[in-house]
Amino acid sequence: MRFGWADAWAGLGRGWASFQRRWADLKVAGLGRRGLGLDLRAESLLWVDLAQGRDGQTRLTGWGRLDFPEAVSEGSAAPSDAVVRSLQSWVQSAALEGRTVAMGLPSAHVLLRRTRFRSGMGGLGAEELAAYVEGEAAAWAPFAMEDLALDFAVLGPTAAGMQAASGVPVAAVGPAHAAALAASTASTASTAFADEVEVLMAAARQDRVRARQALAQAAGLKLQVLDIESNAALLALRAWRPPDGQLGTGEALGLVDAQRAALNLRVMAQGEIVFERSEAVGPGVSGPWWLQTLSRLLQLFHAAHAGRRLVGLALVGDHAGVPDRVEWPHSIARLAGVPAWWMDPFVHLGCAEGSRPAASPPLVRGPGARPAPDQACAYALACGLALRALAP
Repeated sequence: MRFGWADAWAGLGRGWASFQRRWADLKVAGLGRRGLGLDLRAESLLWVDLAQGRDGQTRLTGWGRLDFPEAVSEGSAAPSDAVVRSLQSWVQSAALEGRTVAMGLPSAHVLLRRTRFRSGMGGLGAEELAAYVEGEAAAWAPFAMEDLALDFAVLGPTAAGMQAASGVPVAAVGPAHAAALAASTASTASTAFADEVEVLMAAARQDRVRARQALAQAAGLKLQVLDIESNAALLALRAWRPPDGQLGTGEALGLVDAQRAALNLRVMAQGEIVFERSEAVGPGVSGPWWLQTLSRLLQLFHAAHAGRRLVGLALVGDHAGVPDRVEWPHSIARLAGVPAWWMDPFVHLGCAEGSRPAASPPLVRGPGARPAPDQACAYALACGLALRALAP
């Protein structure tokens, strides 16, 4: 007869571990809001968990990577049962059941368009403005409206309108500022600057949005924010700050995102992403190929933005196939003629007391519990999504 003492003891151990995580969560909960960002890739999921205290400081409470048993389609196809089981197991082991999360959509899957509304439109209610935006989207969206997931944000008064009213030039406003600026300028736009308002519209296919929702739901999570990946990258880049200081007028900072399947170059200037290009890669590529591809992307940037001066390159992503991670930033710096750094998105974050261990690699408890910069750079997008989840 088998009594199952071993199973009972193992179950007791799992219960104690769950209790410890819940107790740690109670400590972290006193910090204020929580933000969980999920960077979904074909072969893995990278996650970052942040907490924002009442003192305004953002703290790192968890991070890690979940490798899938098989590839996840980037399209609208549902994930396999094996992938869903691995997600459910991760959520349960990390005690994340029921948490709200922020996920991203690749920029190539989202259509962005800015539009200006005529005099008086700034005074419309939410429903009337939504109906007006939907009518505008029907004119330029390349697919049927019933297949369209549409969102918009009021950026505020147009620069021309503000300059005419105040006599002071106004810098361009990026998409990541949309929600905050909409709240801060709502009353202004309805009075002194009601002549013309600028609205940013974003459209994506419904099936791609539903695929993200279904994946989160199957894992036991709640999708609260679905943002464009370039916006999340912008948030992470702003929070990181380059070692040489803030950008000046006419200066730009590049973000080199090297994944296993693509090399992406984004460039930030005046608080927004002004350039983004990506090139697919094949399996087993080496360092020289990365440099050749980056050189082509940099040429495209300089051709499109001859008046902007690139002052540095921040390196994020896996950078698989790089022969020497110590020498790699120097190789890129020689190629581009500007400094290059591993971008550590956690460098300005404190570590919350009682931080739970991450899935892989382990998060050591206590001060300094974060990965090395050349490893932390892989979590830049997940960190940006977590910051987006913290936004009110």
